[in-house]
Amino acid sequence: MAETAGLKPPLKSDPMRALVLLAGFFLVSMNAFSSETWGPLVAPGDPRIAWAGRIDFSAPEAAVFDWAQTGFSLRFSGDALQLVLDPGDNNLDLRIDGELKAIIGPLPRDKNLPNIKLWMLPESTGPRVWSLSGLKNGAHAFTLAKRTGANFGPARFYGLRLDKNGKLEKPSAPLKRRLEFIGDSLPNGYGCAGAAKVCAELRPFENSGRSYAALCGAELSAEIQVLALSGFGVVRNYGDKEKRSKDPLPFYYGRTLQGNPGSLWDRSKFKPDAVILFLGSNDYSTEPNPDPKEFYHGFDGLVDQAMKDRKGTPLFVVNLRGRKVQETAVQEAFQRTKARGLDVTLVTFENAEDHEFGCDWHPKAVVHERWAKTLEAALKSKLGW
Repeated sequence: MAETAGLKPPLKSDPMRALVLLAGFFLVSMNAFSSETWGPLVAPGDPRIAWAGRIDFSAPEAAVFDWAQTGFSLRFSGDALQLVLDPGDNNLDLRIDGELKAIIGPLPRDKNLPNIKLWMLPESTGPRVWSLSGLKNGAHAFTLAKRTGANFGPARFYGLRLDKNGKLEKPSAPLKRRLEFIGDSLPNGYGCAGAAKVCAELRPFENSGRSYAALCGAELSAEIQVLALSGFGVVRNYGDKEKRSKDPLPFYYGRTLQGNPGSLWDRSKFKPDAVILFLGSNDYSTEPNPDPKEFYHGFDGLVDQAMKDRKGTPLFVVNLRGRKVQETAVQEAFQRTKARGLDVTLVTFENAEDHEFGCDWHPKAVVHERWAKTLEAALKSKLGW
């Protein structure tokens, strides 16, 4: 059974912007609104827009977000919608009535994605305007979620417009269940859509919506937060020449935006029913390995961060079978956490078979599906869901 390599930092992407379309759906980029066709701009902070994840609203004109699976949902009536959105270097999934209709973002170099057509679009100054039309006139549910992880940087949403006959409705009732995932490339879905271990471009094959974290949240009808950085570890990041990195994952855990040290997250906004911690692959995937005491100390510190002011919240530590050094270290860290009196459960994921790896030796979506079922069973048993 092959080992999963630690996540490498993403390759630089093609700076050109493009629109990804699915058959039967029309989505085009425009540089200006027509007052004769469209209604007033709805601001990102409008209460009829339901946000999920960590979002920075400090800038008056835009909502900024960078962690995987962060985004928003809304309900509207009509047959058209316009988004004022700068995806940056990210891909974002656009769904209407639960069906994936388009992927917004930079043009992938690999143009052989199944059932997807690509159009090159000219560069424009300022925020891009994405016009969505061709819908059946009536009531619709809309969602937009960040498909790529925080390593690809932030996306910025400036607002939306409906056609003049459209109406923005009250949001659906919020999900009652909440889960927080802490990890590396795996909850980001790094490479999970890749056909082979070598991929010329990484962005098209990163799909956090198909990761075990997103699949588990969807199956359990839970709102999720994914706090994951590809290539980062508990105390040591992938490829670091030292045994301890200056900025491992815990360094960024408390931020609203991974790339903004001043954006501290208000923990009172999200109180999870459980915290799932799956980290350690990058600590041990390349040498030199961290000293055991350093790893345990770093693990304890991350647990303290995650469980602060969350007395009674269950913690689930995930271990990956088959990578002996990592498996032993995480097992010991779990035992130490348990000895501290915390409510902690160990969940073991089976490693992928050799033919089940996508880009850079990262598991394909089929493996994430198995992992999600394993985790779902543990959560249901513990939480009574």
